[in-house]
Amino acid sequence: MSEGHRQEAAGFDESFKRLTAIVQELEKGNVPLERAVQLYTEGMALYKRCQATLEKAQRTIEHVRAESAAPQPSAPGVGGDETVFAGDGDDALPF
Repeated sequence: MSEGHRQEAAGFDESFKRLTAIVQELEKGNVPLERAVQLYTEGMALYKRCQATLEKAQRTIEHVRAESAAPQPSAPGVGGDETVFAGDGDDALPF
C-alpha cells in the first residue's frame, strides 16, 4: 500500500470514528441546541469526506475488476487464433 493510500485510509478511519462519536452524542438527546448544531455541521462535513473516500475506493475496485476481466493479449501462435505452419507448401502441418 502506498503512503498516500495509508494516509487516506487513516484519515477515513479517524473521520468515521469521529462521525460515530458525534452520532452517539446527538442520539443521547441531552445536547444544548447550539452544541447540537455545531456537532451536526461537523458531522455532515465528516460524512461528505467519508462518502467521497468510499466512492473513490469503489471506482478503484471497479477499475481493477474491469482490468482483470479484460482478455489478455497472447503471443502469436501461443494460445491465440493464429495457426503457425512449417514449410512452404500446401501440405505443411500446423504447429
